[in-house]
Amino acid sequence: MGLLYGFAEGSFEELAHEIERAFNIQFVLHESAWRGGDYYRYQTDSEQIILQMNRDDGEIAETAFAAFPVLLYVEGDARSQAEVSRCLGAKAILLRNRNYGPK
Repeated sequence: MGLLYGFAEGSFEELAHEIERAFNIQFVLHESAWRGGDYYRYQTDSEQIILQMNRDDGEIAETAFAAFPVLLYVEGDARSQAEVSRCLGAKAILLRNRNYGPK
């Protein structure tokens, strides 16, 4: 299980660019009804990072975190929780840790 972060402010596109710079990655834009439409994904053999909206047509992807309009999933063990949190800064709130529990 991976890390889940929420963003309460910032546009979807701006956050994607900020995360790309912070992690030194390049997102690829994808579309999926399951992920609420457009979403950004970066994937290697050791990690997958997905940035998506938490709402699509009124449906909430992560109902426990409805206050966060943008979600970032970090799967894999290429980056530690401390490294991810440091790179994201104060804008990102850790919602779920790798043990699938509260932070």
